[in-house]
Amino acid sequence: MWRNETDRTHRLVSVRVLFIVAALLIAGIAPQQAAVKPSAQNTDGTAVLCSLEDSFAVIADRARPGVVSITAVHTGVSGMRASAASFAPPRDGGPGELRLVQSPNPLPGGDQTVTATGSGVIVRRDGVTFYILTNQHVIGNATRVKVHLHDETELKARVVGIDPVTDLAVVSVTSPRLSDKNVVALGDSNDVKVGAWAIALGSPLGFDETMTVGVVSALQRQLEDHEVFYTDLIQTDAAINPGNSGGPLLDVEGNVIGINTAIASTTGGFVGLGFAIPINVAKSVVDTLIKEGRVIRGWLGIGIQDLTPPLKEYYGSDKGVLVVSVDPAGPAARSGLQEEDIILSLDGAPVENIFHMQLTIASAKPGNSMDLSIVRDHSTRAASVMVALSPRTPPAPSPIPETRRQNLGLRVRTLSGDQAAQVGLQGAKGVIVVDLEAGSLAEDAGLDVGDVITRLNSQPVGSDKDFAAMIDRVGSGEVMTLRVVRDGSARIVGIKRE
Repeated sequence: MWRNETDRTHRLVSVRVLFIVAALLIAGIAPQQAAVKPSAQNTDGTAVLCSLEDSFAVIADRARPGVVSITAVHTGVSGMRASAASFAPPRDGGPGELRLVQSPNPLPGGDQTVTATGSGVIVRRDGVTFYILTNQHVIGNATRVKVHLHDETELKARVVGIDPVTDLAVVSVTSPRLSDKNVVALGDSNDVKVGAWAIALGSPLGFDETMTVGVVSALQRQLEDHEVFYTDLIQTDAAINPGNSGGPLLDVEGNVIGINTAIASTTGGFVGLGFAIPINVAKSVVDTLIKEGRVIRGWLGIGIQDLTPPLKEYYGSDKGVLVVSVDPAGPAARSGLQEEDIILSLDGAPVENIFHMQLTIASAKPGNSMDLSIVRDHSTRAASVMVALSPRTPPAPSPIPETRRQNLGLRVRTLSGDQAAQVGLQGAKGVIVVDLEAGSLAEDAGLDVGDVITRLNSQPVGSDKDFAAMIDRVGSGEVMTLRVVRDGSARIVGIKRE
């Protein structure tokens, strides 16, 4: 509450001044250059505020055609639908942990399917193929991925590759309707400064094309959990919520400077601390995923930590990182490295901290040897370790199987009384879709897991056996109609059998 009206007026004036200065900076006008006598039409500063507003509107119009909403269906995981987002809640004063947040909304019948939702940004074009950058925790090992475009078009997407280490993934779509206008320019995250404007675009909580504005509040943030390693993240106070994952963080020119990936929160929602993967990290990952389908990284099989002042005094070393564990099956163990060794350098380059060392090792080519300088028992010695392939490297992508187009490509189950009640169809009969084949006629027609089919060619469907028999009576080249109920709403779907 304001202490008095004068205090309130002073604060309102301060806020107005900050917005005016910000607008002038965006327009490339120095504050001292703008210190001219105000005109009668602009005595309250509204024209300057309108200029600021227009600047953000231009950025939104330029970037939104390239920002997409992603739906990824995972089968055989759990009977829950998930809203993909990663969180970093503080824990015991530490940096926190990142995790996928799921909402307990089981599918009817407890089918083992998870639907994850997130965002993505189109970053490259190759003819009619467009590559979309997003988070790995959105895509994971999805069996089906759909992309919802700016113009409400829905396209099937192919998973090009994932990189669990950086939590990045690339999917592709093919469409002659897209153009260069849908590709968002990539900036240079090395030029990002604390205090710079930061603009987040995405689909938080399912609200597509949401834009939030803030500033870069810190750089080189480091967060780590048991599965994903993040380093040198961009911190921002632009609002990021579940569903923003994989969407872009933009600068004032509309260039992508980061990929939104995590928030720090004690509530599960936005509290002013969001994190984005720097786009310069993502650039090399995108290139490799498009070319190879995965990112190959080196591994030594050791756990390390930075030296605190007491540890430096105890071990007699002011530099290096401390080995706290050695994987008995890893290359470091075979080379004789031990717990409490201090690693000073890798291939002659000084080790700055654990994050620098991990990135250096990850960048090393498996099969090559790496020379180490270590301290053990207060004496310096040399060691050589053969770099191995990181066990977290995804398997090589499999060839895309040919889709059997002659079948509808869906699996159904007889609708039970409990399931009918769950979807608001008490007493109704029919079948519920429990699986879809990627690229099938059923998927092309817009059917999805959880849909209820009550009629086929205007005839009631009583069970899964009835449905199969009715499908068999539809000949090649004939059109069938399905009455489909989804989320309480019915529609008629037409499918021409091949």
